[in-house]
Amino acid sequence: MAPADPLTELRDRVHAAQAAAERLAGEARTQARELPRDTRDELDALVGLLRALRELVPPELEQRLSAALKEIVVCRHLHIETYSARAEALAAIDAIRQNRSGPSAG
Repeated sequence: MAPADPLTELRDRVHAAQAAAERLAGEARTQARELPRDTRDELDALVGLLRALRELVPPELEQRLSAALKEIVVCRHLHIETYSARAEALAAIDAIRQNRSGPSAG
């Protein structure tokens, strides 16, 4: 079995989060009956707008954004690795300096 693609995992998690959000929105809509009519209308309009915006994103753009996000994740990982290696090197240099100077007189 091939290792899972992090981007595919992220996409699956986003879809799961979206499903959970829609479920919660349905529950909120049930509870929203207690809200004033104007507020309910605004919430319905906002939910409709979000759904419409989601449908407007073409698959090609989604793929390009996914590729860009993957590159960002890789760059961030390299940045963390570099920073970690630098911190370890500086700690080693400090330890060598302390060993060379010997115990401090107090």
